[in-house]
Amino acid sequence: MRKTVFRANLLTTTALALTMPFLAAATASAQQATPDAGAAVNQASPVTEKILQELRASKPEPDAAPAVEPAPPEPSAPQMAAPTPVIVPEAVPTPAPGQDGALPGPATDAPNTDGQLAKPVDSAPVDGDMAGDGKLLSTPAEASQDPLTDVSPAPIPIRLRPAAAPRRDARAAAGRSRPVVEEPAPARRPAAVEPPSDAALPDAANGDTEGDGGVAPSLRAQIAAEDDENPYAPVGYKIGSFTLMPSITAETVYSDNVRQSQSNRQSDVALVLRPAFTLESDWSRHFVSVDLRGMTAREMHLGDENNRELNVDINGRYDIREGTSLDGEAAYELGKIPHSDPNLPAGATMRPSATTATLGAAINHKINRLALRLHGSVADNDQGDSGGGPIRFRDGTVDTRAAYEVSPSLTLVGTGKRVGRDFNDASGTDAVANEARIGLESDPSAKLSGVFSLGLARVATANSAADTAGGLVGGANVIWLPSALTTLTFAAASDLGVTDAVGATAIRTTKIGLDVKHEFRRWLSMTSGISETRRTYPGLALAETERSGHFGIEYDLNRTVALTGDIKRTTLASTDAAKAYAEDQVVVGVRLQK
Repeated sequence: MRKTVFRANLLTTTALALTMPFLAAATASAQQATPDAGAAVNQASPVTEKILQELRASKPEPDAAPAVEPAPPEPSAPQMAAPTPVIVPEAVPTPAPGQDGALPGPATDAPNTDGQLAKPVDSAPVDGDMAGDGKLLSTPAEASQDPLTDVSPAPIPIRLRPAAAPRRDARAAAGRSRPVVEEPAPARRPAAVEPPSDAALPDAANGDTEGDGGVAPSLRAQIAAEDDENPYAPVGYKIGSFTLMPSITAETVYSDNVRQSQSNRQSDVALVLRPAFTLESDWSRHFVSVDLRGMTAREMHLGDENNRELNVDINGRYDIREGTSLDGEAAYELGKIPHSDPNLPAGATMRPSATTATLGAAINHKINRLALRLHGSVADNDQGDSGGGPIRFRDGTVDTRAAYEVSPSLTLVGTGKRVGRDFNDASGTDAVANEARIGLESDPSAKLSGVFSLGLARVATANSAADTAGGLVGGANVIWLPSALTTLTFAAASDLGVTDAVGATAIRTTKIGLDVKHEFRRWLSMTSGISETRRTYPGLALAETERSGHFGIEYDLNRTVALTGDIKRTTLASTDAAKAYAEDQVVVGVRLQK
């Protein structure tokens, strides 16, 4: 009896063990067809829970994280024959953003009948920023690990932004946007030249590293510092607290009318040397500068046209206190009077030498926006015999200036000047010139700046009250920078002053001119200009009109050597037909500097 019962139990147990796999397969099929019903019937089955989790992961909610199911209960002894697979929470698959930043629809992978995914799904974007908040939750290596072998953190809903394009460092010279030609250093002016407008530069070049339209505050200063560091500019020698900048230029000058004559045109080639030295102090207070320039020219055939020139300028400033300073100046000039001088007879083969020695001083004082200046100088002039004997005279000048700064970009200026000329002998007539002007000055660092003045002048001789001349005087000087490569300067002036022309009461000089400088590269620049100057002499039936134009090129090999070239044409029309002439010049030279 007992054997019969034992055999029955053994058969029952064997039947249950054989039917368990089939029941599990049937349950999986029913669960796949009706997941809700399966969840209600078999909540404790590990395989069923795996299938439900994968189905939920294939349809993620946009803002809710999938719930992490609790670990399955410890299996009993009879279940050890069928090991339970480890359930690992899978991360939400993250589609890659498109070029416009929009996310495509979620990509799903249908599970197989065995509950395993056909292929693993990345659990994090390649940058590891799973939350899109800038915090790195996992490294790219960790994000690419197999989810079945390494447990990753619970998935978090991902909000991706399109990756920003890499930007170049706007503070580096290589990161700046430049025109087709390299941007050169700006021409030297009384103040720093404004760099190109930031509006013309792309975001990465104008310092807008955030792409929000803002500009880095220090960009302009950085650009100005880069442009000021011209690799072809001389650096000079440091001597204590002074800087010495020497240079020498050797030129070959061809002229088709050396004597500037109407009837006796003679051409020749001259060898010219132009040495120069500039010494400036580097003190925090006070200032001293010495500028020495010379020229010697030797004609190949016309030795009587050889020429020598010397110019020495010494300037100093002593800072008494803040806003108050004392200036001093001394100058010496040596040269020959030009062929166009009215005192030189037409066709003269000998040009006398002329020297000028000047001493002057000025005091400057500033009160808030008002700047005051009082200046005085004495100049002794000595001209050799030009046909009527030597001429010696002294000019004494006193001038004042008051400037009121209406705004940072506009200054109102008033000036007054008195010049007295006293001759040492009867070679000329003593005269006094008085002048008063008012004017405006704009910010010299702007792209368009200028100086304008208008006033009255009067010249009277000491011999007779009837020998007087007067009228309007004025001037304009406009500088326009259409780009950092080009500088245009327009100048116009009309002045009335004393003269040394025998028989004349005064000299009226009217000039208009236009100069253009363009730099193709920092090492290659072009200069050209045209001008017209008209001179009339009240009391003397003489009027002259001089027109000139030139075109020059400068090529800098390095900081030390530069090549220069210039073509110039000058014509002079005069009421004295013997003084009219036309001259063409070609100049080729090399400059050595330090």
